[in-house]
Amino acid sequence: MQVDSEFIPLKDSKGDDYQLHVRVFKPDLSNEEGKIAKRPLLFIHGAIEDGKMFYSDSGKGLAPFLCQRGFPCYVADLRARGNSSPSLDQANDFNQFDMLDQDFPALLKFLQKDSGSSRFSFVTHSWGGVLVNSFLLKSPQWIPLCAKNVHISTKRRVGVFNLHRLFYIDLMWNIVGRLIVLVKGHLPANYYGPGGESKGTLRDSQKWVYSKNWIDSENGLDYNFLADQHQFPPTLYMTGASDQCLGHLKDVKRFALESRHPLKDVMLLSKEKGHLQDYDHINILTSPHAPQDHFPIISKYLES
Repeated sequence: MQVDSEFIPLKDSKGDDYQLHVRVFKPDLSNEEGKIAKRPLLFIHGAIEDGKMFYSDSGKGLAPFLCQRGFPCYVADLRARGNSSPSLDQANDFNQFDMLDQDFPALLKFLQKDSGSSRFSFVTHSWGGVLVNSFLLKSPQWIPLCAKNVHISTKRRVGVFNLHRLFYIDLMWNIVGRLIVLVKGHLPANYYGPGGESKGTLRDSQKWVYSKNWIDSENGLDYNFLADQHQFPPTLYMTGASDQCLGHLKDVKRFALESRHPLKDVMLLSKEKGHLQDYDHINILTSPHAPQDHFPIISKYLES
């Protein structure tokens, strides 16, 4: 397996320079003469995260796992997150719709050129799946090239009501998050997770988390309407039984239906259903059980 870091140079809407970091995992086919690499995968992390949700420096994680099974894997650090530059301290004046319009096409064009494949699949965690489905509806010319996707612990709206939701969403994400932005101008990395959020991306996600309507706040684009006009690629939705609000089963199902995907494509990982543990929002990707438990399911789904 060959592992490299690549940087995509871009300019924002104001003409300022920035770079997107992509960690690239390529299968070693040197001993498998004539074997063609499988379809490349673009990994998109969630809010307050970076690309390391999918890999570790020691070679563990979903991206190395899938690369060892023949998939070229491209793990993105979204704008101002991870090793992308500049950091949020210096570039916090952007929103999630800037990323959909500028960053996602740049990432896909890089993947296509580097891999030599026009077709691809997305693998996402949490809010990354919301961004991907929104991107595909906003730029439907990419849909025919997208073979099938996997969304892990992905929800758009938090409809479930419990103590976890009251603390993590209503108090910490909404109220405390707004206060931090008032003081800092953005949500810095390592407050809630390894990645931070700009003022704009935090505001956009806060709106969608509470809204029954999937509407683009930039131009009023109705994604629910667009979902009836365009057919998404087949998508596997996967979440854990111990994910109480950030990717609760009810909210994952709600987003699948909102994207016009059947509930049979939603999988719950739990001991009751024969899995090795009741996974939560994070250890669904980081648990030592994952490579033996559900990572092979993801690989098989993408291969089929």
